[in-house]
Amino acid sequence: MSFYSLETINKIKNLEEPPKIYKNVFSNDEIKSLIRLEKESHSLRMVDRDDSRKTKIEWQTKVEKIVRDKLENVIGHKIWMGDFPAHFILNKYPLRIHADMGKDASVIPHKNILIPLFVNGASTTHTILFKNRWYGQSSLFSKNFDSKDHYFKDRSGKFVHITNSDEFLNTLKNSNQKIVEYADGMFKADTDTIGQVEALLKQSRYSQRTNKHITSNKPFNRHDYQKYLTHQPYEDLNGLEIDTVVAWKPGDVVTFDRSTIHCASNFLKEGVTSKMAMVMFTVWREDV
Repeated sequence: MSFYSLETINKIKNLEEPPKIYKNVFSNDEIKSLIRLEKESHSLRMVDRDDSRKTKIEWQTKVEKIVRDKLENVIGHKIWMGDFPAHFILNKYPLRIHADMGKDASVIPHKNILIPLFVNGASTTHTILFKNRWYGQSSLFSKNFDSKDHYFKDRSGKFVHITNSDEFLNTLKNSNQKIVEYADGMFKADTDTIGQVEALLKQSRYSQRTNKHITSNKPFNRHDYQKYLTHQPYEDLNGLEIDTVVAWKPGDVVTFDRSTIHCASNFLKEGVTSKMAMVMFTVWREDV
């Protein structure tokens, strides 16, 4: 049985349109103000890990005064948020393929709104939008998915993909060595590292994990994979095809349908160490 009703899915499909990029919507001063407000919002942190940080945005604040009127003017309609709040996201490791469809079956998911705020590095980075669509709840996609996989920084600062975090935790706890080699990384087997892993495993994830995005065994384009997506296991991309590659430019506004499967490019390979954006997942309102 589908998460969304057939009526809702049909409405989502009727509202779908190509992605749009609105250039230079926000000034450098406005971008600086938004970055400063994110740094000051310690009490609103929803996620704060080595790989990413998400900070909730409360409307009726300075953020709304900077953003809402300009956004609604360029987009051409009112903005309504769903069950996941507007937020800032700071990434230090690139996001894998996913779809931000929410977990509220009573609403009509509409648009992702992406406002790049900064790119820390020698070049730009990209958001990859695929032609493929997803009409279920919010999901992170993996062919060989495991709810206990995470990315951890090792002692050298390198991100290491741990596919079985329970096993990793037990290895750290049972080691007689100060340094443990695990999954191509070298980790300190100390109370700080063990505490970090334990805290992460206690956190619930908003998005489900699934491999149902793979509807064919058609191999993904190898050139595109090497250029953009080497942070993602190649087999996760079977059956997918790139639609649009969006270059990040601070102050631009990017909109695309929430049903769009998408991910970040491997910005670490592009010479970028971190990036930040403001993100909104909007819903469609029939009554306005």
